[in-house]
Amino acid sequence: MRRFGSTIEARLDQARHFQGASFPLPKESTKSFRTPPCASAFASAEWRGMSGGNLIAWVLLVATVVFQVFVTRRVRRCSLFDGEQKRAQTKLIWFVPIVGAAVVFGVVASEEEAMRPKREHRG
Repeated sequence: MRRFGSTIEARLDQARHFQGASFPLPKESTKSFRTPPCASAFASAEWRGMSGGNLIAWVLLVATVVFQVFVTRRVRRCSLFDGEQKRAQTKLIWFVPIVGAAVVFGVVASEEEAMRPKREHRG
């Protein structure tokens, strides 16, 4: 049995042999072509990296998680609420991701603003 090399021409000959091609396949360059041993779906020709849509989705996901962590830490540090209220607000932040965090952020900010001593403005 004939052993095929690793050139493109040899691969085309192999394709003709196994498929029984009666038509001429295109003649390519005879440069050596080897598939890397670690070739997989991610290293194949179809893998082009992260597309623009995927990148935007990942950035939005990371931004959402960072905002939720920020609001959670702010709730936990706030001395205006007792433990049960803090737990309920934390659940709201994480179970209703963006809206819950925005609502809790607004409540905490308004409560902290109301508790600050008001300075008299002299004009």
